[in-house]
Amino acid sequence: MPIIRLDAVVPEAISVADLLIWVYRDQKADRVTGKDLLTGAKPRKKAAPPTARKDSCLAVEQARLLGAVIPGTGHRQRYRLHPDAEAVHDQMITLSAIDPLGPALLRHYARIASVPDAGGGIPAPAPVHRIDIDGEHLVDDAFLPDEGHFERHMIKGRVVLVRVRYPFCPIRYWPSPEARDDARNQYRVWWTALNRLAETLPPLRRWIPKGLGASAPMG
Repeated sequence: MPIIRLDAVVPEAISVADLLIWVYRDQKADRVTGKDLLTGAKPRKKAAPPTARKDSCLAVEQARLLGAVIPGTGHRQRYRLHPDAEAVHDQMITLSAIDPLGPALLRHYARIASVPDAGGGIPAPAPVHRIDIDGEHLVDDAFLPDEGHFERHMIKGRVVLVRVRYPFCPIRYWPSPEARDDARNQYRVWWTALNRLAETLPPLRRWIPKGLGASAPMG
């Protein structure tokens, strides 16, 4: 009769995009392992601080930085990274040797639990904003006819702020063709790296990657 482990975890299906969110936002695999995404190298360890008594402020600060102290033992319980998260991060390091930009974009958007703009926005008219330095302040307002802006004028030896209203409101269409092209190019790089990662993922224990979780780039 086979032995049934009560602590066995049944693998769950997950998209590759959501898997990366779990790896970098939740597990923080790159920060916990210390492995650089581009080189895979770990930073040099700093010299250990001088020893101090257990009731000193230094011991309290070390406990805060390194983890919880088990009461009555003095042993610190360090955070354990899930093996799946480390395996995915190691594969991302391998892909970075081929194309560093793609994995860097994957990690960036995974940390914020988002995906890049696919560049499919429809241009729409919007008022142009005036960004200028007005004295010590940054002025950022729209060229709206009913608002205008203030200018300094010398009247009878005194500096007076006079509101100058705009005769019309300039508009522009946004996103511009250039902005849409940039967004589409970035999305294409991100999606290509996501697809390459999906094809090269190692076997995982907790997760079964299914689907990318993102639509293919527009032609």
